[in-house]
Amino acid sequence: EIKKVNHTKDIPVIFVSAYQEIPDKIKGFAVGGVDYISKPFDEQEVLARVKTHIRLTFSERALKQANAAKNKLFSLIAHDLRGPVG
Repeated sequence: EIKKVNHTKDIPVIFVSAYQEIPDKIKGFAVGGVDYISKPFDEQEVLARVKTHIRLTFSERALKQANAAKNKLFSLIAHDLRGPVG
């Protein structure tokens, strides 16, 4: 449900579950999870994974913004090159 809503679709979802079989993990990833932690879990491991996914989310967002800026710049350059010189 989180992935269906526009303003929450980019929130990374980490499953924490007692299920440890591969099909259960694959299902978690198939519905939009970014990680899967089996119980019993270690608090430090969970915190490390959460920090990693937060960092990845911010990095991905920054890359998308940089790519959009690059595309806009190239579009302006291409427009200027097509226009008359003078």
